[in-house]
Amino acid sequence: TASIVCTAPRAARGPPEGLRNPPGAWTHMPSAAGHDAQVLAGHLPSGMVFIPSIGGVSHDFSEDTKEQDIVLGCKVFASAVAAILQRNASSGG
Repeated sequence: TASIVCTAPRAARGPPEGLRNPPGAWTHMPSAAGHDAQVLAGHLPSGMVFIPSIGGVSHDFSEDTKEQDIVLGCKVFASAVAAILQRNASSGG
């Protein structure tokens, strides 16, 4: 049986302010799928970045995503990693 796993509180707050472009263009999105973050969450803080699929089609051979959405998702992810590293460096962690 699967269990409910919550992401790290910082991850659940969404992307850094500078990447909410336009502001409010993100949403908290619970997932019932068994993603790697679900397994990792029991061992370390984790979260996920979802990017939209064209037509909302997901987990299907016809799934596709606009290149600009992939690039934006990568920027959000990279910014989140940079923020974590900066926070850890400033706290001595």
